[in-house]
Amino acid sequence: MKFIKLGKSYQLCIDTPEALKQIVNLDESLWAISSAPTSAYLMDKAFLDYVDGDKNGRIRTDEIKGVVKWCLDTLTDVSCFAEPIPEIQTKLIDDASADGPGLKVTIAYVAEQYKTDGEVTSLDNVRLCMKELRSKPLNGDGVVVPESSQDAEISAYIAAAIKATGGTPDISGAQGVNVPQLEAFRDAIKAFLEWQKNGAVDGPAMPLGVATPKAWDTMKKYEEQIDKFFLVARFRDFDPANSARFISASAAADSAGDALGAAPIAKPDDAGALPLTGSGINPIYRGVINELIAAVIEPVLGKDITALTEADWNKVKSTLAPYGAYLASKQGAIVEGLAHDDLVKWTSEKYHAAIVELAKIDEDIANRAAALNKLEKLILCRMHLIEFVNNYVNLSKLYNPKATALFECGRAVIDGRWFNMAIPVTDTNAHSNVAKGSGIFIIYLDVIPNDKTPTLKVAMPATSGTRGNLSVGKRGVFFDLKGNEHDAVITKIIEAPISLYEAMLAPFKKVGEFLIGKIEGKSANAEKALISTVDATTKNPPANNQNGNSPANMMMGLSLSVAALGSSLAFITKSLGNMDIWTILQGLGIAFLAVLVPIVLVAFIKLGRQDLSSILEGCGWAVNQRMRLTKKLRKQFTAKAKYPCKASGTPCKRFFSNLFYTALAILDIYCLYWFIKVIILGK
Repeated sequence: MKFIKLGKSYQLCIDTPEALKQIVNLDESLWAISSAPTSAYLMDKAFLDYVDGDKNGRIRTDEIKGVVKWCLDTLTDVSCFAEPIPEIQTKLIDDASADGPGLKVTIAYVAEQYKTDGEVTSLDNVRLCMKELRSKPLNGDGVVVPESSQDAEISAYIAAAIKATGGTPDISGAQGVNVPQLEAFRDAIKAFLEWQKNGAVDGPAMPLGVATPKAWDTMKKYEEQIDKFFLVARFRDFDPANSARFISASAAADSAGDALGAAPIAKPDDAGALPLTGSGINPIYRGVINELIAAVIEPVLGKDITALTEADWNKVKSTLAPYGAYLASKQGAIVEGLAHDDLVKWTSEKYHAAIVELAKIDEDIANRAAALNKLEKLILCRMHLIEFVNNYVNLSKLYNPKATALFECGRAVIDGRWFNMAIPVTDTNAHSNVAKGSGIFIIYLDVIPNDKTPTLKVAMPATSGTRGNLSVGKRGVFFDLKGNEHDAVITKIIEAPISLYEAMLAPFKKVGEFLIGKIEGKSANAEKALISTVDATTKNPPANNQNGNSPANMMMGLSLSVAALGSSLAFITKSLGNMDIWTILQGLGIAFLAVLVPIVLVAFIKLGRQDLSSILEGCGWAVNQRMRLTKKLRKQFTAKAKYPCKASGTPCKRFFSNLFYTALAILDIYCLYWFIKVIILGK
C-alpha cells in the first residue's frame, strides 16, 4: 500500500487500477470518509444508486467494498479501469464469476437488438435497450396493465381488478395490478358470490323476502329516534314530575322548528307506546311514522297497528336481525360494485391461467431487466469507480488544484477574490452550527440561477488574505461546473481569522476600535458641554470677571496647562537623556515583542486548528481524517488573480517606484534615529 499526505493526514493513494484491490483490505479507520449522503456527490445518479446497496440515501464503507469486490470478481483484467470509457468488452468478463455468463449473454442480446459487434457494448445501447424494455406493457416490474393482453376479455378482467383493488402504478406511469392484487381480486370474487348465495330470497337471512333490504334500511335509518322515544317513555314512568321537560318542546328554542326538532318523535300514551296516528305525533315526524308503517311495521307486525309498544319494536329488530348478521358477514366487498354476470364469468379458470402466463412473461422480462442493470452497473463502475474512491477513500481530488471534487458545485468571485471551494447545503443555520467548529471564516451564499430554478445555497471557506469587504448582503458572481454565471449574495458569515496577518492585527484592531469609540464619546460630550457653555454665556453674560468661566480665568487655565505640558516634556527629555540610544531602542523592541509574541503564538494555534472536515460534517458526512490547511491549500481555495505578464501599470511593473518607497522608509528610520540621538539625548 502507498499512502500520501493530504491536508496534514495520511491517506491511501489510489492512482492505478491495481490500487483498487487494496481498498477491500483497508481498515475503515484509515478511510478519509466513513459515510456520506448520496445527494452530496454531483455525478451519475445511477452509479450512486448501485453503490448505495440498501437504498437508504447514504454510502458506507462496506457498500464501497462490496462494489469493488464485485468488480474484481467479475472482470479478468482490472487495468480496464485506467480507461474510463462508456463500454465493456466480452473478453474482460470472467466466465468463472457468478454474474459472468449472464453478462455475456446480455451483451449478445444488446448487440442483437441494435445489430452491433457482439463482443462489445456501450452504455448508450444498454440504456436505450432498458428504456425500450420499460416502455412496453410487460416491462418486468411485476405490474400487469390492461394493455398487457391482446384478449379483450382478459384486458377487461385486469381493468376490473384495478378498479376493485386500487391498482399499482406501472414503471411506465400507467395504472396496473401486481400478482398479489390479482389473487386478492380472484379470491374476493369467489367470496362475494358465496356470500350472495347465503342471501337467497327464500333463505333465513331474508325474513321478509325481497322486502327485507328496504325494511332493514328504514329501521336502521330511524332506529336511534325510536329508541330515544322509548327511553323517554321509561323515564316518564320513573319520574313523572320531571319528565315533562323531555316530552314538551323547549321554550328556549329560537324557533318553533328548532323546538320541535329537539322534542321526541311523539308523546307517549299512558301505556308508554308510540302513537302511529292522532295528534300525539310530532308534526315534523309524521312522514317518518308513515315510512316506518309502510316499510317495517306492517310487513313485520301486520296492518291496523295504531300504537307501537316497546315489545313490538323489539320484535321488529329481532325479526330483521338475521339480515343484519348476513350483512355483517359480507366477504369480498371490493367487487360489490361490479356486475353480477361478470363476476360469475370471471370465476372461469381461463382468466387466472391467462394472468399466470402474463406474470411468467413479465418475470422473464424482469430477469432480462436485472441483467441489463448489472451490465449498466459494470460499465458505470469502469467509468466512475476510480474517480469516486478518490473522493471518498481519500480526498485527493479536493486537494488537487487542477481537479474538482465530486461534491463541489462551482466557485465564486466576491470582493476581488476567487473562492474555489463551494459545498451545497440545504439548511444554512443547521450547517453553520456544525461548521463553526472548523475555526474557518465561512461565507454562505444564495445563488440565484438564471434558469429560474430554485435558489442554491452554498458554503465557501475564506482561507487566505483578509476579510476585506466581506459582509452579509454583499453581492458577487457564482460560476457553476458548466461555467454558467449566476448572481449570488452573502446571507451569513462565520467569523474567524483568515490569515496570520489578520490574526496579529485583530487585538490591536479591537483596542483601536475601543479607543476610537472612547475618544469619539468624550469628544461628543465635550462638544455638547462647550456648546451648552457658549449658549449659556451668550444668553446670560457674567456680571463681573469673578465668574469661573470668564475669559481671564480661561486664559489662566490654558497657561497652567501649557506649563504642565512643558514640565512633562522636560521630565521625559531628562529621563531619556540619561539613557543610551541602543537602550531606548532595545526597550522599545522588547515592549513590542512582549505584546506581539503572544499574539503571534495564539494566531499560529488558531490557524493550525482550522479543519475543513467540519464543513463536510455539516452536510451529514462522517469524516475520519483531519483536513488541515497548508499555506499552499489556503491559496488554492481562496486566491487573487494574477495580472497579465505583459500588462503595464500593474504591481509587477512598479519596481522602481517600490525601490523609491523602500529607500524613503530607510531614510525615515535614520531620521528618527538621528532625532533621538541628537535632539533628545544631545549627543
